[in-house]
Amino acid sequence: MTGQTPHLVALREREYAMLERSGDGLFDPRAHGATLLLQISRACPHGYVCSYSVDADRLLLTALSLSLDPPDQSLPIVGPPDVVNPRARFTHAWHRLRVEVPFSGAMLLGRDYLHGHRPNLTAPRYGEVRELVFEVGRVVVDDDMSDHFARYRALEEAVRRGQPDAAARVRAYILGDDELRGRYPFKAHLQRLWEWAQARTRHLGDDAHQARPKVEGPALEAASKDMVQGPAADGDRLEGVCPRCGGPGTLRVCRTRRPNAPRWWPRRLVVVCYPCYWDRINALL
Repeated sequence: MTGQTPHLVALREREYAMLERSGDGLFDPRAHGATLLLQISRACPHGYVCSYSVDADRLLLTALSLSLDPPDQSLPIVGPPDVVNPRARFTHAWHRLRVEVPFSGAMLLGRDYLHGHRPNLTAPRYGEVRELVFEVGRVVVDDDMSDHFARYRALEEAVRRGQPDAAARVRAYILGDDELRGRYPFKAHLQRLWEWAQARTRHLGDDAHQARPKVEGPALEAASKDMVQGPAADGDRLEGVCPRCGGPGTLRVCRTRRPNAPRWWPRRLVVVCYPCYWDRINALL
C-alpha cells in the first residue's frame, strides 16, 4: 500500500496527521474556483495538501501546496503564492497563511505511527490519537482517544490470532459503553472489528470446511471470472457456491497478488467464501 500524504494540524505546539474527518467546511481550493492537476501521485489523490493550526480554539489554514492546471490561475482567498515551480511535485505553495476555516464536524488526529515509515491514515495504527469536534471553525470538544484505540489494537490482535474468546470480548467492549459506541468515527472501527471477529469465529469452528478439497491456481481464477459479470470491486459480496471448496454461502470478491510477487505484478480476481478468504489471509500472516 502506498503511504498517504496527510493534511497536518498543529495543536498545542505538536504536529498531528489528520486521519479521518466527517463534516463540512474544510478548505478545498476547488470550491474557490481552482482547477487542480489531480492524481499527481497515488500518495496524494486529491492534488493538494493543507496545514492547519488550532489557535485560541479557532481552526486556521496556515500552509497550502497544490498543483494547478493550467498553472496561471489565481486564488484570491490566499493571495499570490510564496513558491511557484512548474517542475515540482506541487507547482504552487503558500507558507505564511492565517485563513479562518469554518469547519463544522469531527476529525481524528494522530501522532507516533506504529507500523513502519509509510503511514496509512487509519486511527488504530497510531500511538496517540485525539478527537476534535468543531462548530463553525471553533473547537467544542478536544478528547484524547489513545487509550480506546490501544484497547482496540489488543482486541484486533486477539481476533487475528484466533483466540477463542475474541468475539465475546469485542462484543462486550461494544456493548459496555453506549456513549463511546455512538461516537464518530469509533463506531465504524468497532463495526469492522465485530464483522471480522464473527467471520474468524465461524472459520475456526468450521470442521467441514477444513475437510473439503481445495481448488487453487489458474482453475480458481477461471472459475472466479465466470462467476462475476462485469467489473468487480474488492470486497463485493454475492451468494453462491465457493469455487475453491464447493461450500455454499456468502462469497467475497478479492483481488490479490501471488505470494512474494513484486508490487507492480497484476492482481488476480478471486471469488471465495469467507472461510476460504480467511485461509488465504492466514497464509500471508
